[in-house]
Amino acid sequence: MYFPLLRGRQYELKALRELSTKMSLSGKIVPIVEPVRTDTHHLELCLDALNEDDVEYVVVGNPYQGEFKDKGKQGCIDFIKNNINKIEYFGFILDEESDFNEIDKYLKIIGRKPFSFIYMDDISQQKISKYLGMGNYRYNIFISSFVSTSYIKNFGKGKTVIIDPCFIDKERGSDYQYNPTEIFRDNFYKSICGFGDYTTLPEKFKDGGGRPYCGVIHLTYEINEEKKPVYISHFLSQIYTQRMSDQARLVQEALDTLVPFVKKNGQYFSFSTAVQEFIDIKKKGINTNLARTKKLSIKHHIELMIEILN
Repeated sequence: MYFPLLRGRQYELKALRELSTKMSLSGKIVPIVEPVRTDTHHLELCLDALNEDDVEYVVVGNPYQGEFKDKGKQGCIDFIKNNINKIEYFGFILDEESDFNEIDKYLKIIGRKPFSFIYMDDISQQKISKYLGMGNYRYNIFISSFVSTSYIKNFGKGKTVIIDPCFIDKERGSDYQYNPTEIFRDNFYKSICGFGDYTTLPEKFKDGGGRPYCGVIHLTYEINEEKKPVYISHFLSQIYTQRMSDQARLVQEALDTLVPFVKKNGQYFSFSTAVQEFIDIKKKGINTNLARTKKLSIKHHIELMIEILN
């Protein structure tokens, strides 16, 4: 099973909404959403689609990034209470600062709804043992950059999920020109319950962003040969000496190289509705922005994982 970990920005939630039916038919995708916006309108729209299509998911009930950064424990309680009727599957982050009295409060609010733990530290087994035996406990989700391999081995494989930071973030978009194609993933952890990543986004959360010097579109793909990994290619616009406000121009320039690439290698992208949308944007000269290209990159990556797992 594949567990994409996303933050609750509009373009990420829209990618999940648009893939809801496809994820439902697959039955092998469990998206994890860590909300970063206190306005939950777009999260609610996403959950409506996922719930209607019976897609299992995990929504983090104790988020602490983005607009939740300064909300504290009461902010988490308010978030859970305000969204208890929408969220069917919860997850709670555990790290060295976790207060298990607060975890108990969260669990009391959600009642018998399924929940999982997302481990960002090697937490004492003594502290968590009572929760692991609960009937509504679902997954042990480990963030591999924060948790040791030896710690993960203490848990049964049937509920173990490992999230890897596969995307290599660059300080500047223009830096991708020096390594335009990289290996994204070559380990699918077939002996455990599931694997995941941050799709085509960096592990470290970045809120907002100024006008860029260039636009970059990231695209993952699998070459259909035995024992080949998943690759990621980075398609850049022209690199400017001043910051650009014309995002539509940057998108079209980046598509100048992306579209010929996917057409030349069409057999690797035939399943992807997101890639077809990239082609349509270029063919029709549609004015759009970089947020839409991020949505499409995420959408395509999840479609790729569905194709690999099926």
